Amino acid sequence: MTCKSIINGVQCLKIQYRTYLTERDKFEFQKVYNLAFRVNNMGSPMSREWFDYKYGEKRPFYDPRGYFFALHDGKIVGSTLCTTRLMQFNGTTFKAAGIDEVATCPGLEKRGIGSTLMQNAINYMDDEINADLSILTAAPNYHARRVYERLGYVNSRSIVLIFGFKILHVPHVFREATIASPIFTGLYPLQVLKSLSRLRLKSKKLEFQIVDAVSDEFIDCLNRCYTERVSFHPYDRKYFTWLRLNRPIDYKGLCVIARLDGQIVGGGTISKKSIVMLNPKKKTRFATIHEIFVDKNHRRQGIGLAILRKLEQIAINILRTGWILTLFFKNDLPVKNLLQAGGYFVAPIKSLYMIRPISPEFKDVFQGIKDRNLPWLVPWEQLGW
Repeated sequence: MTCKSIINGVQCLKIQYRTYLTERDKFEFQKVYNLAFRVNNMGSPMSREWFDYKYGEKRPFYDPRGYFFALHDGKIVGSTLCTTRLMQFNGTTFKAAGIDEVATCPGLEKRGIGSTLMQNAINYMDDEINADLSILTAAPNYHARRVYERLGYVNSRSIVLIFGFKILHVPHVFREATIASPIFTGLYPLQVLKSLSRLRLKSKKLEFQIVDAVSDEFIDCLNRCYTERVSFHPYDRKYFTWLRLNRPIDYKGLCVIARLDGQIVGGGTISKKSIVMLNPKKKTRFATIHEIFVDKNHRRQGIGLAILRKLEQIAINILRTGWILTLFFKNDLPVKNLLQAGGYFVAPIKSLYMIRPISPEFKDVFQGIKDRNLPWLVPWEQLGW
């Protein structure tokens, strides 16, 4: 595909498009991503280990046909990929195709490269894998969002996110000495005061395990606790282990199991990640809570706060960071209330998720749930974590 004309004063480039050829393509993809998303030295550079973990052969539902590339003078200058996963909506299982990491080299934006790559991915999900829906994340005010809307992606009132954030350990924060350290540590005394309420809640005596492998008993408890979420698909051990635990060391993930009288009554998962904040030579590590859950028969007993505190201790003592955050959907009130009781600052984020209904069956389901106040499950893979 080539273009030689000038449109709106911008000279079109001779761009060729293709799919995956060799393993080298993966790492060229990684380079393009890092160039595209490290504008003004802000962002989360992707290592080879992380890219291979997340998009390589060990990923469940891996299919190299989902890679799409744009080339100029034989060099990759744009890329995206389509991944698949299963999602349940109201108890019905659908195949979801995720659009991940749409990237164009700096200086080549707004020339149609990204939209062409997206269209190639859409043709793949519609014609080759028969997906029921597509899901992606997009910055609320970024120009690419308009491209996604033209391609059929829509926002939904029911999938607005809430951001939870807390400073855990001031020495760790200042050890990394980022420009944000003095700003956020000024909030630390307020967070301590907010979290004093949890001292009044006395939970039953719990036994905690920190593990890097989970049992069927744990997965069963997790699935029972999450069934009320409208978008939840039950985990199996293989997928959960890949997603949360078998991660590269720089993105280490751990699982907390809470037992009462020998029975699993709840748990949570946590991992670490690094971002660049204005200083390209220094990374800031932070911890992310992915799941936190308590069995329905043991709620309102302080167990959730005890699990939250255990996850925070892991962040400080094992992951060695003083920052912790989490994301969840606005309508997930139990998690929101738990974080507020634990001293977290909680703030809404404009919708990051966009969905493109494809199959008639999913269109019918989506029409009934898209604007209702229902709790969804955050598909963390789409956020890059």
